[in-house]
Amino acid sequence: GSTITQQLARNLYLDGSRTFPRKAQEAALAFWLEQQLTKDEILELYLNRIYLGAGAYGVEAASKVYFSKSARDLTVSEAALIAGLPKAPAQLSPAKDLPRAQDRAALVLEKLEETGWMTAAEIEAARAAPAVVELEERSPDMRASYFVDWVYSRMLLFVDGPPRELVVETTFDPELQRMGEEALAATFDELRSNANVDQGALVALDHNGAVKAMVGGRDYLESQFNRATQAVRQPGSAFKPLVYMAALQNGYTPYSGIVDRPVRINGWKPLNANKRYSGWMQMRNAIAYSVNTIAVRVGHKVGLDKVADYARASGITTPLPAHPSLALGAMGTKLHELTGSYVPLANGGFEAPAHGIARISNVDGEVLYERARTFVGAMPPPYRENNFGEEQVDEDATITPILNKVATSGDVQTMTKMLKRVISIGTGRKAALGTLEAAGKTGTTNDNRDALFVGYTADLVAGVWMGNDDNSEMDRVYGGTLPAETWANFMTAAHEGKPERPIYK
Repeated sequence: GSTITQQLARNLYLDGSRTFPRKAQEAALAFWLEQQLTKDEILELYLNRIYLGAGAYGVEAASKVYFSKSARDLTVSEAALIAGLPKAPAQLSPAKDLPRAQDRAALVLEKLEETGWMTAAEIEAARAAPAVVELEERSPDMRASYFVDWVYSRMLLFVDGPPRELVVETTFDPELQRMGEEALAATFDELRSNANVDQGALVALDHNGAVKAMVGGRDYLESQFNRATQAVRQPGSAFKPLVYMAALQNGYTPYSGIVDRPVRINGWKPLNANKRYSGWMQMRNAIAYSVNTIAVRVGHKVGLDKVADYARASGITTPLPAHPSLALGAMGTKLHELTGSYVPLANGGFEAPAHGIARISNVDGEVLYERARTFVGAMPPPYRENNFGEEQVDEDATITPILNKVATSGDVQTMTKMLKRVISIGTGRKAALGTLEAAGKTGTTNDNRDALFVGYTADLVAGVWMGNDDNSEMDRVYGGTLPAETWANFMTAAHEGKPERPIYK
């Protein structure tokens, strides 16, 4: 059992684990809170923080999500519906089961009458007009919900101390978010009936790794699980650019010749998607046509440890097993990290992990956290002498920071040229953006369980994933089909009105 104070203590300071030590901590914190705060203050904190389903934390947020208005403007029946949610917010949410939420609200009204808080006539009037949730008219605030949940989950990495009001400045761009949602929705609206694909996700970053848009699924009210940051799925061939980057760093060139023929390593025998072999080919063609055997040969020759080292340096944090199948992306990654690993390819090789928080301040304007790039040194102004051979100091000269790099400018420009060919002649032709220069890579996993496209322009890096939550097989959905088309639709909208710039001058 938990009192309101115990629940508040858990929400503020603890996780949701069901253990005796956690329960003891909860009781001790509850006792401390009772000494520090009045009952009204505890109730206020509780009502402002309790989860009420559909991504809403607090009664004001729930009121806006479900009824598109402030809590102060709720009817009695609407207030009763929200008051009934804390027992099981995910199951009782009207976004998931409106009749069940209305039944729970009726119980709340019954208790109000029993305890004398409202008259029988008032209760009867509320029962006669039960709350109705029009999900199609939900608050525009829902647009950012997947992103807000992700940011909220990461805040404790940067600030600590007692609970208080904070101002969090994020990297979010509402217009790009709208474009991302519309691109994904358009794909599903036009989906053939037998494609057998239920879910998708999209994430877009700038060249500094700042997340500008995040679509974690088709409908946040239906499912708050974020497939852009929480789902660990195989990237398939979308991981190959990281393999070939390790190769470029260890002596390979786009014109290095490798033979496409059967390969067997410790009893494991990978096949190409078309189950055919083409003989000798250049590495740039191997990536354009996504040849599996060559990726495996190159990864084995370079060393899987070097492949894993580069992947981690570029932003992948999930485990990278030292199995030959690593070269084919046969391990789990998160879409926002995989997309972030392409950012150094777009920005000249600089480290730029995906992030959504720019600055955190208190209500007085004091900055508690601010996002900063990783510096490894500084380049001083050039040395100058006057006519007498003495050092001439320029007081206004700026010191150029040296940012951390994961690859050389030459290597990432070479990789970009190869990934441009993926779109122009290879598996990613449906991602073409007309005259706008773009680079990217398709990815499809075994039995068509995951399909991806990750790519970039001079302005944005974006990744699209499609698949099923139960990991079931899709029907003829490949990285070069629906994900590439969705990516192209999003990028076309995102670049409308902008000058066309080459990725590298």
